[in-house]
Amino acid sequence: MNQPLLKVAIYTRVSTEEQAKEGFSLEAQEDILKKYAKNNGYEIYGIYSDEGYSGKNYERPEIQRLFRDLYEGKFQAILVKTVDRISRRLSDISKLLDDVLLPNNCRLLVSDNNLDSSTLNGSMFINFLGTFAQYERGMIIERVKSGMEKRAEQGYWNGGIVLGYDNVNKQLVINESESLIVKRIFELRAEGKGYKYIAKTVNEEGYRSKKGKLFSICTIKTILENEVYIGKCRWGRRKDWNTKRRKGVTKDYVLVEGKHEAIISLDLWAKAQAVNNTNRESVSKNRNFHGDFILSGILRCPVCGAGTVMSKSKKRDGSGYHLYYMCQAFASKGLKACKSNLIGKESIERKVLQKIKELLSDMGIVEEVLDRIEEQKVLEESSIRKSLLLNKKSLEKKKAHLDKLNSDYFAEKIRAEVYNMQAELILKDIAVLEDRRREFEREYEDLHSESIITKESVFQALENFDTLYESATFEQRKQLIRAIIKKIEVEPNRKDIKYITFWFDYDDALLLSKTGGTVSQIEAVFLQ
Repeated sequence: MNQPLLKVAIYTRVSTEEQAKEGFSLEAQEDILKKYAKNNGYEIYGIYSDEGYSGKNYERPEIQRLFRDLYEGKFQAILVKTVDRISRRLSDISKLLDDVLLPNNCRLLVSDNNLDSSTLNGSMFINFLGTFAQYERGMIIERVKSGMEKRAEQGYWNGGIVLGYDNVNKQLVINESESLIVKRIFELRAEGKGYKYIAKTVNEEGYRSKKGKLFSICTIKTILENEVYIGKCRWGRRKDWNTKRRKGVTKDYVLVEGKHEAIISLDLWAKAQAVNNTNRESVSKNRNFHGDFILSGILRCPVCGAGTVMSKSKKRDGSGYHLYYMCQAFASKGLKACKSNLIGKESIERKVLQKIKELLSDMGIVEEVLDRIEEQKVLEESSIRKSLLLNKKSLEKKKAHLDKLNSDYFAEKIRAEVYNMQAELILKDIAVLEDRRREFEREYEDLHSESIITKESVFQALENFDTLYESATFEQRKQLIRAIIKKIEVEPNRKDIKYITFWFDYDDALLLSKTGGTVSQIEAVFLQ
């Protein structure tokens, strides 16, 4: 009886830098892999190709489609030309082998080295090659950074779009029409105008950003603080932004005379910066007013659907402020985006709280929430058990690798330097897996040591909701509301509630843990 053909998914990838290199094109990879599949008697299920994506992570559309098809069992192997086509990170390759392919009875095939991850040697060498792929990626990054820093020190632009200039052969050339927008923004600031006023003005005058969008407060602020407009070249202020984000912002950066022509005179720049500094001091003095706007963000504008932010106006008798929720799009971009659509703070908050009380008085809903909490715990326990099982299998596999390596070494089948390098990698993997095992065990213990939620405790919490809310701080109130409500929509009259979307209105509520309120957050509210 003939064995069924192994069904494989071909995966190819080129980054922007590699597209011009001979042998790296998608077509070249595809041709090689098709021939390899034919020679080995494999059936090709499909071809997945990511063009212009680096191997730093799995945030690529085609590889994500491949993973979805893998989980559905549409093929039994992934076929690539080289290991680094999948990823240039060793941790990603290890996770793919141990946490994705192995549990789904799938394997990774590498044509250049004739490797199969389902074999002991194949898995070991794929991890080995992954180490060098990561090292090579690190070297590429360092070379690129070094080259860009050197260019910056010489006053050359390092790429990226900037309003007012076009990037021609890696040099900034003034875009005459856009430069008028930049000058207008600086002139308005020099007159003492605020970011919001400037955004509103340039939007109403028909100006648009480099990407054709309306100007926002943030965009205006960024333009007014950019030294490129006075002929300077700045580099290195944000380091490793993809991973460090704001922690990567540094004061230690390159700022030199650029090779490009300035758009803004030093005199106009100085006037604008003087206003920036004055306003910065003024803002810091007035930030002690908060107003406890507990619905900001979840209360939506009735016209455009954007979130809402704080707005206040002085009462005529000088006794305080009228407080409102205002459309965030209007606050940031002006009338071209939307209108203010003010919603009275006290009235809408009172109505929302009343709706919450009505909801919490419905014991049917309370029981549903309790059922969801219990379901969540069962799913979490099942997930942890599965993770522990996979972890155990991976550990056993790594230890088997090490035993085999030791046997080969003592039998003098491999050289000492090869043994040392491979053993070090395996021992590191074992240490990581053992750390993960301990984490999973702690999570399992925590899950079973949590307080048991009973209907009586929930009902008691609901009876005391008013007292709890009144005694809570502003941040606690905000957290309390957000644990229950996802979105609040109001009628066009901006007075009556149209619809309140609760987190547990959704069938996929248990999948929302990464994005916002969940059943577990509601549980936390009940346990206050």
